[in-house]
Amino acid sequence: SESKHAIEHLGITCTFPTGTYRAGTTYAFSATAPLPSVAEVETRLRALDQAGFDFGVVHVAAALSATDALALGNALDLLGAEWEARQGSPRAVHFVIGVDPNESDAVVKVTFAAFRSRRVHVAARGAYVSTGLIAGGARLIRSQSWQCADADALLNFWEDRGERRLVPLLQGFPEVYGLTADENVATVKLVNPTGMRFNVMVADSTTRFHFSGGYSSADASSAFTDASTCRVVNRGFLVLYQALKLNENRTDLDTENDGKLTEASADRVQTSVTPTLEQALVPNAATAIEVTVDRTNDFYTTRNLRGAAKIQNRVPGRTITWTIGPGLIVSEG
Repeated sequence: SESKHAIEHLGITCTFPTGTYRAGTTYAFSATAPLPSVAEVETRLRALDQAGFDFGVVHVAAALSATDALALGNALDLLGAEWEARQGSPRAVHFVIGVDPNESDAVVKVTFAAFRSRRVHVAARGAYVSTGLIAGGARLIRSQSWQCADADALLNFWEDRGERRLVPLLQGFPEVYGLTADENVATVKLVNPTGMRFNVMVADSTTRFHFSGGYSSADASSAFTDASTCRVVNRGFLVLYQALKLNENRTDLDTENDGKLTEASADRVQTSVTPTLEQALVPNAATAIEVTVDRTNDFYTTRNLRGAAKIQNRVPGRTITWTIGPGLIVSEG
């Protein structure tokens, strides 16, 4: 007769229909895990944000089809831009998403051909992971986005996933046994014709694992092609934003006739905020910091300070210039 079996901890119940089942026989069947819609992911993230949780990395733990992953990537990029531009309490986040490992290189390549985002990191392959909680043990294929998120948790925010010399990467990732063998490590999934790069994890000669690149989904020419730059800029953005906000209520900031800050006042703000940013980033994340205060806006009327920072980040060595203001983060190089 019909019977049901509940799988503990997952909230899933398997229903076996009426039929003939022989004792001692193993019956195999396929199961497809439920996947979230783009709207469901966005709703949950907005709820976490409104609840005041402090986070800077979001891993969407669902390996979607290429088409759905693209829709999710676009939605997350817009959400990240909205949070950055929010007045009073901006949030700078980068997102890690995966693509179903069963998707072919060709499909992923075509689907993401025009996708660019400095906020969304795409992992287009899969890896075997252990399932120690399952009696008898097993190995399951999971999106490499899980290992990207693992790396983000293991590494300091200024370090890049692709740096093989880093100790956590040299030691390999917990519970990871090997790569999928769908198309080995074919490069078409890693770099598309117009330069976007995807995260991929490969084994070295000692059977340990590392990412061949810690890339975001920005164009190859962008300053944001690696994860370390994304995190350093996001952290620096929040620190400098708060430092500028603290200076907006100063009583010693003089303005010109058109409401713009005087050069002397801009220098006072710069002298005040630069040590704060240096303390947050130097020496581990950056070797040098340069802060300038924007004198082009009407400070007398708006009481909003805007500024720019130039960072010489350490891993990898690159100079990044970015401008911030009330809810503004713009890459300039």
